[in-house]
Amino acid sequence: VTCDECCLNRMVMAECVGDKSKSDKNPYWNCNAGPNCGNRGIGQRKYAKCRPKREQGKGWGLVVVDGVKKGGVVQEYGGEVIDEATKEARLAEWARDHPNDPNFYIMSLEPGW
Repeated sequence: VTCDECCLNRMVMAECVGDKSKSDKNPYWNCNAGPNCGNRGIGQRKYAKCRPKREQGKGWGLVVVDGVKKGGVVQEYGGEVIDEATKEARLAEWARDHPNDPNFYIMSLEPGW
C-alpha cells in the first residue's frame, strides 16, 4: 500500500500519522500505508534547505538553497493562530515600540484552519 495523490489525508493537506493496520491501534492514527508512505514530510523533517536573507526595505525572509519539488515542504509554520482584534493590537504595539522598523510578518489562514 502506498500513499499517492488519491490519499484522503494528502487531499485535505493533512499529514499521515501511524499505521492503522497494526493491532495496537492508536485513535489518532490516520494512515493505512504505514510508516513508509509518502505523506510524512513534516514528521520526518524532510524540509527544504533554507537560509535567512535580509531584503533591503523588506526585512528578513527565508531563501530556499537547493530548490523545492512541486508539492514539497519548505518549512513548517510554528506560530500561533490569533483573531483579527489581537492582530490589530499587535501591529499597533509594534509600530509604537519600533517606529523605524515596519517589518512585521502576518500569515493569513483560509477559513477552516
